[in-house]
Amino acid sequence: MRIKRHTGSVNMTDVALKAGVSQSTVSRVLSRHPGISDSTRELVRNALRELGYRPETGKTAADLSLETTILDLVMCPLPEQRDPFALDFFSRILQGATDAADGTCYRIQTSTLPAEAEEPAKDLSGRGAILLGYPTEHLRRELKEREIPYLVISGDISVGRDEDLVSPDNFECGVEGARFLVSRGYRRIGFMLSRHNLDRYAGFEYFFRMQGMEIRPSDLRLVRNTDISSFIELILQWVAEKDLPEALVVGFNDSADAVETILKQNGIRVPEEVFLLSFDHNPARINRPCLCSKPYEMGRIAVTRLIEKIQNPESPVRWSVIPMTLEGAGTDCNPKKGETYV
Repeated sequence: MRIKRHTGSVNMTDVALKAGVSQSTVSRVLSRHPGISDSTRELVRNALRELGYRPETGKTAADLSLETTILDLVMCPLPEQRDPFALDFFSRILQGATDAADGTCYRIQTSTLPAEAEEPAKDLSGRGAILLGYPTEHLRRELKEREIPYLVISGDISVGRDEDLVSPDNFECGVEGARFLVSRGYRRIGFMLSRHNLDRYAGFEYFFRMQGMEIRPSDLRLVRNTDISSFIELILQWVAEKDLPEALVVGFNDSADAVETILKQNGIRVPEEVFLLSFDHNPARINRPCLCSKPYEMGRIAVTRLIEKIQNPESPVRWSVIPMTLEGAGTDCNPKKGETYV
């Protein structure tokens, strides 16, 4: 295919075809995104030069890249999360954020603060920040004082009414999980959760109360942290007590895998004797009922909202609460209490 070279006749699709890459890759090269290999970057630059690409503004690709505005995606981890962006949940948020910025004059810059840090990183751009995970109240107050627009992506902390938030709908997720378990015939239900999951627990508790049910105080057990070893420690203690509930709600899918292994090693059939319900974000990999969040969508919404805040500082505060969905084997017609799912 012959592509005309005169100004205005070449677009990013033409450049992508010439370079043999996707249009989003061209956009990332133009915005100087760090996640592009040197060889791919050179391919795109050669195609830009050969085709004489100019954006609609009439500026060159080099001009455009110089005008890129950096948005900071700041990871605020828990102490046990030593490499949080390596976790699939957070990497999906980053991908959603990056994709939302593609084709705009904004670029995502990532950084990771020490756990429970009270001051922002010194190299923040100052144009806008997305705080991911568990930002402290002191940290958020510091950004307010510096007049840096920001929002929080988290389902596990309480933010003020004057702060923008992107979060899974944790309370309704708990209601949905409780409804599912009760419809399956379970009446004694236990919980193995971290202190950051108590909004979800509140949804379970609310639904049970509406059904005239109560959760035994001994059936809510909080792990000391989110390491899988903490869940293993707790389930071993529970097994030793010989007083397991009919169903267990476990913090996340990988920890539920560990719990299932311990139960089976002790001769306890899963799900026939103890049914497991957990939380995840990737329906393709789960083999049991899970309540799934949407991290990619959270990242996209966060960037779109932050750009809006930068462009319109007077826009009202917004909480974007995203529903979670019940996914996985056993969520439709099987298994009810005492049956097996595959």
